[in-house]
Amino acid sequence: MAEYTKHNVKVCDLTSDEKIDLCYDLLQDIRDEDLRDLSEDGADPCFLLIASINLADELVIYRNADNELLLVCGIGKDADARGGRFIWMVGCNRLQTMSNIKTLLMKESKRLIAEWLDKYILLYNCVHVDNEKSKRWLTYLGAIWLPDFVGPDNKFQSFVIVKGAK
Repeated sequence: MAEYTKHNVKVCDLTSDEKIDLCYDLLQDIRDEDLRDLSEDGADPCFLLIASINLADELVIYRNADNELLLVCGIGKDADARGGRFIWMVGCNRLQTMSNIKTLLMKESKRLIAEWLDKYILLYNCVHVDNEKSKRWLTYLGAIWLPDFVGPDNKFQSFVIVKGAK
């Protein structure tokens, strides 16, 4: 039996209730660093998560063998049309206790990023400056950290992942 399942979902195919259910499932077991990133500017994390889901073109949803949510990755166009696609990921605490699945998902993440780079050439977003776990993960995936800081009090560092960059 597979240790995790992967579901590619077009956001336009989800009902409002399905989006809310996904948001609710994420927030029930969200990693502390992801919750902090979502709530840093004082906004409601649920609102920001729903907005991220709605702005995504595609979601990739990972669940364990018991159908419990592990993480959700999103990719979509940004409103400023700079080219490429913005990416994001929100993980659940249960992922951190499943080292065998974490190893598999690290390999899967590399494949997913390579697939998206083949389509879009450039991927980008920003991460809270104190979110060392996500920064290590993104560096593993090929992130190049930009010198600009954005968001409330400039607490988020921008990154890009570019096809062919080393």
